[in-house]
Amino acid sequence: LKFHIPDDTHALLVTTKIESQQLRARRALVCEVLVPLRFGHDYFNGIEVPYLDHEDHNPDFKAQSEDIERQRAEAQRDAQEFYDQVMCELRQPKTPWWKFWSR
Repeated sequence: LKFHIPDDTHALLVTTKIESQQLRARRALVCEVLVPLRFGHDYFNGIEVPYLDHEDHNPDFKAQSEDIERQRAEAQRDAQEFYDQVMCELRQPKTPWWKFWSR
């Protein structure tokens, strides 16, 4: 579905050839709501990927996938650091409110 493409979750409508032909006959619906999938496109990362019998589909795939993996590792490291910091702050002993006000 067209409106899910920018999301991190995609909705797919799998049809037979006959159903696809019938949907194409209703052009308005297809253009507004449905988008045919492109072979060799990674909709999550937005890059072209090799696939069976089209291994040379994207000559820059290795560099692009390494860059994506590096970004993913950095994001995971940042998230872990943030989590550790929050958990450390939560573990700090708290001063009871009555001691705070009695100072």
